[in-house]
Amino acid sequence: MIDYYSILGVKKNASPSLIRKSYIRLSIENHPKTNKTNSSSDTFILINQAYQILKDITIRQKYNLLFENEYEGKNHKFTLNQKLGIHNVIQEALINGEKIGRDYVANYYRFEDDLLNGNSNVYWGLIGDLILGLFFSSFPFGGRYIKGYLGLLLCCIGLYAIFIWIGSPSDKWILIVAILCFLYGISLIYRRIKELRS
Repeated sequence: MIDYYSILGVKKNASPSLIRKSYIRLSIENHPKTNKTNSSSDTFILINQAYQILKDITIRQKYNLLFENEYEGKNHKFTLNQKLGIHNVIQEALINGEKIGRDYVANYYRFEDDLLNGNSNVYWGLIGDLILGLFFSSFPFGGRYIKGYLGLLLCCIGLYAIFIWIGSPSDKWILIVAILCFLYGISLIYRRIKELRS
């Protein structure tokens, strides 16, 4: 039996967010478009199969029973029907993972859209917020009154985006722009505090 935890480079007690994070990273690294080795397609499909097994709590629980017998020396007893049921559920997930993997191999843009489109929306949202922040805070009069509120808002948006990146670290630019948003928000708050004290 294949150790799908090892395929994704996670431990058996890994959280769903950690499993997804590892899946995204390994998928990007091993997609045939970015990895030109002869075995990249097979590796990529295997990664997708592993993710289909481990992302679903019910399937993962059933897989864990077999995993514990195989790798941890436990002796879970199954009736014939139970064993067939577990194998059928796992087999269905593997077939689905292979289909998804082959679709993504054939169509990189669909793969990129499915995995990274959410991050792209966050990225452009952050850019828009940063530009608006620079625009409004540049007014000599009105900006003076909104610096504090705008700074606080940008700090919150930046922190939110950083947490999104932590959950799915597939795009370093999201982290960079999120940090810029946060730091600019801090600078606006600091400038407003200085104005109030002067």
